[in-house]
Amino acid sequence: RRRHTRYISVTGVQTCALPISHISLMEVSVSIFDAIRGVRRTVELTDPTGKPRKISAHIPAGVRTGSIVRFRRKEDPSEEVILIVRVAHHPWLSMTSKGLTMEIPLSVNEAVQGAKIQVPSLGDPLLVTVESGVQSGSEVRLKGQGVRLGDGTRGDLFIRFLVKLPENTDATGLKEKCAEL
Repeated sequence: RRRHTRYISVTGVQTCALPISHISLMEVSVSIFDAIRGVRRTVELTDPTGKPRKISAHIPAGVRTGSIVRFRRKEDPSEEVILIVRVAHHPWLSMTSKGLTMEIPLSVNEAVQGAKIQVPSLGDPLLVTVESGVQSGSEVRLKGQGVRLGDGTRGDLFIRFLVKLPENTDATGLKEKCAEL
């Protein structure tokens, strides 16, 4: 039985004239920065005879874990290649359904008194105002500073503040000052 590729058009489902004789399915892992920018990866596939071969695949910008990249090879248009993308974990940066989230550590002093801090972004560094009394886990939304979307616009960047206590609270007198509160 011959299978045909389907694609969605404005008028409905249409069938492509070229049949698919072979489907190659593979998982590919990318860093979060490659997921943000897009990247070209070389992947090794096996052909129907079991012989390994390498192909170059374009992973578009803005992919997330579980995204599917589908394409046909120019050398063999009857073969469809399906790549399942896995974005590697990053310690302070993550892509969510809301947008790009960045975790920024704050000192107790910055959290209590407020501050202006410089944070990295996809372009130039940004100056963010931390309101006095900010709680650990609070977020600030920076519109248009996130990942580039499919329509050419940019998504949002969320800054999540994490208040970090000093490691030696006895030396700083933090325990006594907290007891006074």
